Amino acid sequence: MNEAAFIQDLAIILAAAATLGWLCQRAGLSSVVGYLVAGMVVGPYTPPFSLITDERSIATAAQVGLVFLMFSIGLRLSLRRLQRLGAGLVLAVGLGAVMIYYATRGLGVVAGLDGTQTLFLAAMLMVSSSAIIGKVLHETGTGHERPGQLAMGITVLEDVVAVVMLTVLNSLIALGAGAAAAG
Repeated sequence: MNEAAFIQDLAIILAAAATLGWLCQRAGLSSVVGYLVAGMVVGPYTPPFSLITDERSIATAAQVGLVFLMFSIGLRLSLRRLQRLGAGLVLAVGLGAVMIYYATRGLGVVAGLDGTQTLFLAAMLMVSSSAIIGKVLHETGTGHERPGQLAMGITVLEDVVAVVMLTVLNSLIALGAGAAAAG
């Protein structure tokens, strides 16, 4: 990894995110919109050329940033608070998961996906981006109110369900591939 190129890429990304995040806030939008637009503008798929030079290093840094972001969301949640939200939280996540599964199953039939592909698609759709919702709740000051806590609880629980689903599916596929290679 070229340290100078990484620092330059990081500076470009931070400047674009800060500028576009600020502009979106001034326009009455969430800064998250600005961050997403910054990623599209600076990213490798924006013609005529990429503003960053070391995509692999930036992707690694983004993954580390995501870990810290999810950790910070975890710091703001407490098991006691989630327990107070009660069965409604579990019911909402359960119903959401069932609805997503059946909608995805129908879509999978139309798109010609097999059962495993449909389950992967359903698990991916379960991830509701608790990071974005957490940032918006923080910006609006509603994170400590009951509806905000319920929204965060639901999204975090959905993320947990999706991660478990994806882990189990990956394990099943790995076992199936291993059995096919051995047989």
